[in-house]
Amino acid sequence: MVARKPAVVDHIKTKDKVFFITIDDGWYRQKALADWVVKRKIPVTVFLTNQARTTMSVDHSRCFTKVASFGTVQNHTMTHKSLAWMNTNRKREICSAQSVYGKSFGYRPWMLRPPFGDGYFNLHSRARLIESVAASCGIEYIVLMHFEGDTQANMARLVRRYAAVGLKPARLENYLPKR
Repeated sequence: MVARKPAVVDHIKTKDKVFFITIDDGWYRQKALADWVVKRKIPVTVFLTNQARTTMSVDHSRCFTKVASFGTVQNHTMTHKSLAWMNTNRKREICSAQSVYGKSFGYRPWMLRPPFGDGYFNLHSRARLIESVAASCGIEYIVLMHFEGDTQANMARLVRRYAAVGLKPARLENYLPKR
């Protein structure tokens, strides 16, 4: 059986007055951010690299699980290599993270954010290969949205700015079309 190609997402159409917060990599643990997100019950989708998760302390890994308390932890690959590079083992980068995260978080991610935001994804000839490998690992969505800034202060400004125009944070996965 051939796995269904993942949907590539770079925007979401909705009439709801919402915005989505996503954080990736996992290198910069910020306890203040985790505490702030949990206190306000803000949904955040965390795209975590396994390398960041395993090379940091247990406390570091727990920090990102806490940030995702009202969202989810999703796949950002094992080591953050560009999936467009010829020498990247895409199956290892994507599928191994799926297995590891399934054991670590109790569910297998269904979203992938390619390293470097969208990198060469939309322009690169390897896009179909990346999609094929992602599909074979159970990825349903390839998310190309990107949130810059990883501090509690930056996120607080973002939430205030959007709240001022009537928007509230929402869980990204609640707005992805059913597949």
